Amino acid sequence: MSTKATLERTPRLCRPSLTCSSALYTDNASISAGSLICSIVCRNVLYAFFEEARVIDQQRHPNPPFLYSQGLFRYGYYLIETGRAQELLTDAQKRADWGKNGENSSLLSRAIRLLILGAAHRAVIESGERMPTCIRETEQILEEAIREFRTAGYADYMVRGLLERAHFYRIRHLTEDYGNALEDLDQATFEAERGQMELLYADILLQRLACYLDFWPTMSNADRTNIRDKVAETLKEVTDLIEKLHYQRRDRMLAALQMVAAQQGVANQPFGPRNRDSHP
Repeated sequence: MSTKATLERTPRLCRPSLTCSSALYTDNASISAGSLICSIVCRNVLYAFFEEARVIDQQRHPNPPFLYSQGLFRYGYYLIETGRAQELLTDAQKRADWGKNGENSSLLSRAIRLLILGAAHRAVIESGERMPTCIRETEQILEEAIREFRTAGYADYMVRGLLERAHFYRIRHLTEDYGNALEDLDQATFEAERGQMELLYADILLQRLACYLDFWPTMSNADRTNIRDKVAETLKEVTDLIEKLHYQRRDRMLAALQMVAAQQGVANQPFGPRNRDSHP
């Protein structure tokens, strides 16, 4: 289906403006529209815009290319969150220029490229690939990405890098990874609160809650008692914040964590949009 046809099926409030005629601006309009629509979970529309952006990139060869910097970030996480992380890794292996803009790649864009590669590796590991070489490579890539974000001085991307590494530590699940993940999330919290990054702070709370719950089964009874109130408070805070921000992109993850919290006895029961009063 064409983007025009997709737009005709899309509610007016979800429709972006595609009035720019040049390859570069049309491409960027598609990316920006994708970012907006992703936040309201219109995945079919998002797919249409990203696919059109890819066609424009192949036909008109804009400078910078589509798979570069923030375009790569948005499209990369779209593929990762829709179960297509391996496509990113396969493309990166085939093309030496993947995620680059020739000799004009900025420090931030190099760091974004590393972040997407690290996130794709993490997603593959999370799907069941547990080869030690893949796990080591993922940690190294994410460490390098965070180091470059810090050098580039972009606090919001620094937070994203810390979030991704905390996610990696959580799924690697070594004994020391509970502390590793929480340390990254503490750093991310500091930056997000200082920069008033509410959406990223919601992501931090989700990862923190996921970390508590993923390590809960291996904790001693004493450790569980020590953090029970903290887990309940985090659950309530993130539920309220996601509702306040209308952050529907994270509804599925929140619902899954609410269910696990209920199963572990941290919450009274899973609570969805119609059951907000059952907070612990």
